[in-house]
Amino acid sequence: MKTVRGLKIAAMIPLGFMALILLIFAVGESVGGDLSGLMHLLPVVLVGLVAWLCWKRPLWGGILLLAGAIFEAVFFWISV
Repeated sequence: MKTVRGLKIAAMIPLGFMALILLIFAVGESVGGDLSGLMHLLPVVLVGLVAWLCWKRPLWGGILLLAGAIFEAVFFWISV
């Protein structure tokens, strides 16, 4: 049981880094006087919801993360 919890925590580290970077962008731009930096808060909320889903339902969270990665890859492939 401890192994499963440890793996869940390890899997949340990349999502946590993503949320942290977006929060740094939001705070940095907002403190500088540019309120458009608050647009970074929406992705933070989305990452938080995905992290919650991954914690509660790891299979569905993994499927959602894979689907998002495939969508991003196809989007960047088409836009290049």
